[in-house]
Amino acid sequence: MFSYTSVVDRWLARSALVVLILGGSWGIVSIGQPVYWRYYATVLRPFEDPTLNTTDATDDPFSVTKIHTPEGAVLPAAAPVSEQARVELLQQDSAAIAAEALAQKAKVSAAAAAVKEEQDRAAAALRVKHAAAADLRDKEAVEAAAKALATPVVVQQQPFDVNDYLLTKERVHGLLERGVIMVTWANHHYLDFARSWVAQVKKSGINGYLVGAMDDDMLRDLVTHNVHTWRMNTGMTKGDLGWGSKNFHEMGRFKIKLIKQFLDLDATLTVVISDIDTAWVQNPMPYFDRYPTADILTSTDELRPTVMDDSLEKFPQAGSSFNIGIMLFRNTSKAFVEDWIKALDDPQMWDQNAFNNLARKGHLHSEAPLNLWRGYDQKLTFGVLPCALFASGHVFFVQVRRSPHPEAVVRCAAAVRAGSHASACGQHACLSTWRLISALCEHFDPPPAPPPAPSPPQHKAEELGLQPYVAHATFQYSGTPGKRHRFREALLWEDPPEYFDHHKGFITYTNTIPEALLLKAAEPLSGEVTRDMLDSHFALVNHQLLSVRAAMAVATLTGRVLIMPAIACQLDKYWGPLSGGAWTLL
Repeated sequence: MFSYTSVVDRWLARSALVVLILGGSWGIVSIGQPVYWRYYATVLRPFEDPTLNTTDATDDPFSVTKIHTPEGAVLPAAAPVSEQARVELLQQDSAAIAAEALAQKAKVSAAAAAVKEEQDRAAAALRVKHAAAADLRDKEAVEAAAKALATPVVVQQQPFDVNDYLLTKERVHGLLERGVIMVTWANHHYLDFARSWVAQVKKSGINGYLVGAMDDDMLRDLVTHNVHTWRMNTGMTKGDLGWGSKNFHEMGRFKIKLIKQFLDLDATLTVVISDIDTAWVQNPMPYFDRYPTADILTSTDELRPTVMDDSLEKFPQAGSSFNIGIMLFRNTSKAFVEDWIKALDDPQMWDQNAFNNLARKGHLHSEAPLNLWRGYDQKLTFGVLPCALFASGHVFFVQVRRSPHPEAVVRCAAAVRAGSHASACGQHACLSTWRLISALCEHFDPPPAPPPAPSPPQHKAEELGLQPYVAHATFQYSGTPGKRHRFREALLWEDPPEYFDHHKGFITYTNTIPEALLLKAAEPLSGEVTRDMLDSHFALVNHQLLSVRAAMAVATLTGRVLIMPAIACQLDKYWGPLSGGAWTLL
């Protein structure tokens, strides 16, 4: 057993005994108290209520044995109620209960109706709110769309890279029409010519074209104006090439090399070469399709047609120089082009002369009905395009029939710009004059009565009942400005609208020519033109130059633009011999 040998052990034992005794006492008290009270409430003093063990007939709601007065006094009990009366009372109570149930149901129905009405009002309000929100969203969307339209769209431009515009087969194939591509070229000095050329080409229905950019400034501007172009990178001047100059002849050599470049792209390709100083009036592709066996078609400097229809010219009757400004080359002509390039190794050789020499070498005569002929030592088939339809500058601009005294009276009765223009009237014969006057008259409100239309000029092709395909601005002696003027006179030049709406107005005048000068100039001349035959020509021209000088002085003083009338002359100017003179209106 345990043995407590130390004081600590004895103290610990005593402490444990005390804790045990105290814990036991606390447990007895905690458990004994609820046990005692339960025993007391159930055994010693249980709960009793006498009222729960008694019944009273008066507590029966259907009993009438005991009636309480309002003062609470108890009346004597009545006689017992019969069974029939009891049934009637039950029926009355049932009816009352049913009525009360119906009333309660009506109240519930009314409450439900009120709740539904409230729900309907809430739903309607919610729909209105949603509709208003939708309208607001629509309005915001419209405002956002309007703002987006009003905000300029900034397109991220790709950096301009000249290497993106090289001459490739893919670039050409994407533009071919009937297997044909029309090609021209120019440097930056001729940008306005290129834009006008493209405009006329598109108007005539030609989309398969390319404009060669001889310098990178020209390339950039052509790309900016959405012109089909490619980079030639000639390294030549960006200025005026000048007909007959060294630059002009160098440019001609580039032209012939580019013909070969195009023919080398595809064995089935046909290339039409067009100088930049041309204006296309009709699409020539259907005409070229009439001659599928022709290897080369060329324009001519011939001044008189050898045919009276739209056939090719007869050769060698049309013996004037072939003009290389308008040509067609099929791929079968590659050997000819290569020999043409070799012929130009001679720096003194003119490209057009070299072409004529090769084409006429060993030639045969043309044969009806197509008027095609064999040339180039009879190795190729050639055709000379009709001079009336593929017209030189002389045929198109000079050989034009007009009335001897064309008149177009223009009445400017009020100022064009709030009284800033004075009235003017005069006689006019040129189409550009009529266009200028029409531009002026559009500003009047109400507009003046239109003047009688001038007699339209009749070109050589129109004399034959035909329409020209192209005008080539050759046979004129004023360089690049003269070519531009010729096209403007024929309405074949693209000018912005402001060109015909000068801010200070215009001046016109009547070109009055004495009848004696006209009659003298109308006398026919024959044979070689000698010095004594020039007097009547210069008398006629000098008289008109005096009027031009006076009109230019007035235009200069007033700051207005002079609209030139038609100028009459007796003799034509030409670098070759002329047999006789001709009265004409230029």
